[in-house]
Amino acid sequence: MPKIAPFRGLRFAKDDLARVIAPPYDVISPADRKTLGERSPHNVAHVDLPEGEGDSKYAHAAELLSEWTKTGVLAPDDEAVILPYHQAFSAPGGGSEVVRKGFFALLRLSAYEAREVLPHERTLSGPKEDRLKLFVATRTNVSPVFVLYSDPEHAVDHALSKTRQNLAELETEDGIRHRLMRVSDRAALERTVQVLSRAPVLIADGHHRYETALRFEGEVDAARAASDRPPAPERAAHRWVLAYFVNQDDPGLLVLPTHRLVHGVQIDASTLSQKAAPYFNQFSSQAHDLTALLRTMADGRDRTPTFAAVFPDGNSLILSLREDVGAASIPGLRERPKALWRCDVAVLHGAILEGMLGIDQAAQAAQTNLVYVKDTHEAVRRILQKEGSVLFLMNATPVRQVREVAMAGEVMPQKSTYFYPKVPTGLVMHVLDPDVEI
Repeated sequence: MPKIAPFRGLRFAKDDLARVIAPPYDVISPADRKTLGERSPHNVAHVDLPEGEGDSKYAHAAELLSEWTKTGVLAPDDEAVILPYHQAFSAPGGGSEVVRKGFFALLRLSAYEAREVLPHERTLSGPKEDRLKLFVATRTNVSPVFVLYSDPEHAVDHALSKTRQNLAELETEDGIRHRLMRVSDRAALERTVQVLSRAPVLIADGHHRYETALRFEGEVDAARAASDRPPAPERAAHRWVLAYFVNQDDPGLLVLPTHRLVHGVQIDASTLSQKAAPYFNQFSSQAHDLTALLRTMADGRDRTPTFAAVFPDGNSLILSLREDVGAASIPGLRERPKALWRCDVAVLHGAILEGMLGIDQAAQAAQTNLVYVKDTHEAVRRILQKEGSVLFLMNATPVRQVREVAMAGEVMPQKSTYFYPKVPTGLVMHVLDPDVEI
């Protein structure tokens, strides 16, 4: 079962946190990167998304981290702790404020085959090469992996809430309020470690970072063996990855949909309706009545996989998989693992994109004919402006489905989940020194 541990994290000691934290590197646009860099010479984006030509940018990131540590900009905790971290926010589009409660700690690296840490999506090689070069240069885990654990009794939250000390409170430009805390009480730490050891944990976000950390551990161990150095101990820092843990039963855990805009494929409402008729119930709708369309989609998802196809003329089809049709009979879906047959996104990618539109799994992975759009209104605007041939509006994927697929040893299509909000980078870091035990 998974192992977690408190740690002596590296944190900004002097700066206003609002000026030095940043979104995860993979959602920062060039314009955002410029803004973040101008916000503070110590903004973590200078390290996590370094600028420069070739591999010299990674060396520059390492130099910055070293300088910040030597000058006291960054300082380690004086003892091993767990850092509770809460985000108060409203869902995009409005609604009442909710609070997502989690904590930062270390997670022992473990190959997926051990079934202690479960993935739910495949990764691409390009981002992993970039992250590995940053790991090697900086020897620091700058950005956390987002992990879900099972604790229906909320025992961890109860244990950590008793003795936590406030470290920082801030509000970012997106209106999200952040609260970072610290727990050093031994009983609370031991209880948290014990609860997390009961069942496998699930990677919600940060698969590339996790797999990069695994590879880094292997390369460090291989280099030590090649130079006749003794193996690093079990609790060597490079064997553990920085993680943000959230209870999968936390009421503030929000998953949003990511919609699919299809281009370069000729398809109209009549043709799709004809192809889908043997397998899907269909309901006509209009994109201009988006609220009603989304409500009908949501009503159907509890019974059977449901999504909507929106066309450039505004006509829409709500497609619900027929309950009297076995998934094993549907081309494009029957070839996929059974664990995916009840998932909206998997049914769309298998039965519709591959089986009816001819966009095979390789083209899907390469995004040859697909654009992923998170904002619902933007997605509808783009299809009505004829930026694609059809838009598929999706329901959010329930966390229980993600876990069921992962527990079955399978992975979901790309962009099946969008956990909101993202976890910022820069609240705490983990130094990957193989000669130091955590």
